[in-house]
Amino acid sequence: MKKRNASIRLIVVHAAVPDIEVIGLHPVSNRLERVLRFPGESQKAMRHRALWMAHGSGPLLVYPMLRG
Repeated sequence: MKKRNASIRLIVVHAAVPDIEVIGLHPVSNRLERVLRFPGESQKAMRHRALWMAHGSGPLLVYPMLRG
């Protein structure tokens, strides 16, 4: 497993929808690939996984992908 850059701060925009409607996170050019939520995975676990997938340093603003 690669070592995560400690200076990345993942900021996820809150969606006013039920938890089950969030299916992933949108990609951010040159910083983060699209992150899809695994079946049964919590949003917290998905965000943690996304943090390990992120590149670069500094804050990273991410929008949730919603069902439908």
